[in-house]
Amino acid sequence: MKFVKDKGEIFCRLVHLAVKNGITVKFVPFRAYDGRIKGDRIGIRQSLGTIDEFNYNLAHELAHAYLHYDKGSLMDIDEKVMELYEEQADQAARMILEVLSSAETDCSNKQSGEQVIWVQSA
Repeated sequence: MKFVKDKGEIFCRLVHLAVKNGITVKFVPFRAYDGRIKGDRIGIRQSLGTIDEFNYNLAHELAHAYLHYDKGSLMDIDEKVMELYEEQADQAARMILEVLSSAETDCSNKQSGEQVIWVQSA
């Protein structure tokens, strides 16, 4: 998944989101994992190749923190449940990154003259 040319701004926003929620993010020399979450700590493999990989893995682990924080240790769950959790975290990570990569987008399309109109429901 490729996003706009990012120079670390998205990663910075993800780290701020983690810190705001009491989660520490560290680069670690993982060999078997690209990212892991344990309690209030997220480790991201320090040897990932691209900023997109760093962004994706941090967003994925943050998604676990939001979606599965109350489910106990992710290490002690059934394999089928873990597959479901991984799929949920993958989908949430993609959504988070899509939103963050378009966060700089102006909601009015000045080139075509179209404008987004926000409607408040009653």
